[in-house]
Amino acid sequence: MLLPTKQQSHGITPSWSHDDRSRQAFQRTLREGVIRKLGTGSRVLFDKKVKPRFEKNSGRPFENRRELKTEMLAEPYYQAHLSIQRAAQELMWASVTYSIERQLTDLNARARQTGPTLGSLEIDLELQPPRYITSLDIHCQPGGYCLDLGDDDVSAGAIYDKGGYIYGSGQGGPLNDRSAEMVLRYLKREWPEFKPNRVLDMGCATGANTVPYCNAYPDAEVHGIDVGAGLLRYGHARAESLGCAVHFSQQNAEKTKFADKSFDLIVSCILFHETSTKALPNIIAESRRLLRPGGMMVHMDAGRFADMDLFRQLIFDNETYNNNEPFWSAFRELDIEKLAIDADFDANKVIYHCESFDPTEGPSRDPGNTESKAVVRGFYMLVGRK
Repeated sequence: MLLPTKQQSHGITPSWSHDDRSRQAFQRTLREGVIRKLGTGSRVLFDKKVKPRFEKNSGRPFENRRELKTEMLAEPYYQAHLSIQRAAQELMWASVTYSIERQLTDLNARARQTGPTLGSLEIDLELQPPRYITSLDIHCQPGGYCLDLGDDDVSAGAIYDKGGYIYGSGQGGPLNDRSAEMVLRYLKREWPEFKPNRVLDMGCATGANTVPYCNAYPDAEVHGIDVGAGLLRYGHARAESLGCAVHFSQQNAEKTKFADKSFDLIVSCILFHETSTKALPNIIAESRRLLRPGGMMVHMDAGRFADMDLFRQLIFDNETYNNNEPFWSAFRELDIEKLAIDADFDANKVIYHCESFDPTEGPSRDPGNTESKAVVRGFYMLVGRK
């Protein structure tokens, strides 16, 4: 299966042999089959068998996705769908990690040789990453986001960079930075005069969605924080090789080292659903503490279950139970706007917005319209202005 874009190389890109590429191509084809063929089959199973049977036996429609899940899990076809989906996820990581393990010594050396010419890198050896990140391998990434095999180790970042590109089927663009481009598109359209002097990307991982802010605001000082040291080491080397000055530091977004009113713009990309019910309000409150007057936060993440039909809720709910995403479903049921208001953001300055993944489709301001391509293919943003 051909991807819509080819991943762009940079100074820390691993090399891939013919066999590596063949394994990755097989996995992409398998994943596409799971999504399109098995997913379509499960939808037909729901429409033609499970839904009519339940309504006939109970005399009412399904009330929630939990009822639907019980009925669907009794079907062998759906069981096979989930089993193959999990296998495809594990094969995806295997297609990447085998090669990275083989060349890790070289990758670590290349990262070590990348000095802080433009930006900076600060690793906090005393930091204890939160348990909601370390207790399991999120998305089944081997070793998890905080995998650290010693000084200068970049394995977590190398695995994340390529694995994320394959997982997204190349939809994130050649540099996996399309989410940041969506945020920037939104900001420039809605607030064209907004020009931040300091930008903070929370949960920046390898910095793929941090670097675009350097290009969009060349006079701004850009920072990226994460709890994973290996992600940051890789991200620093990557940004330097791309000619971008990013200041990476190992910090917990719940409570950072930055002073009050340090930033004009605070962003994150798919950070919220990988935290916890307890941590998320802290992150929003920390965003407010760090914002200067007139500043703005834009946190991008997955949409609410309330904006989907039950079958789509069921499919996405599988991330929690079959893909090591414990907070995924709980997050989708939260009132995110209320969390921002509770953190003392002005209710009149809090926006819950959907931006289409495809700029040709235009933005959707009606999250209740589940037929909108922008809702189905887009991301939701929590926007708060101070």
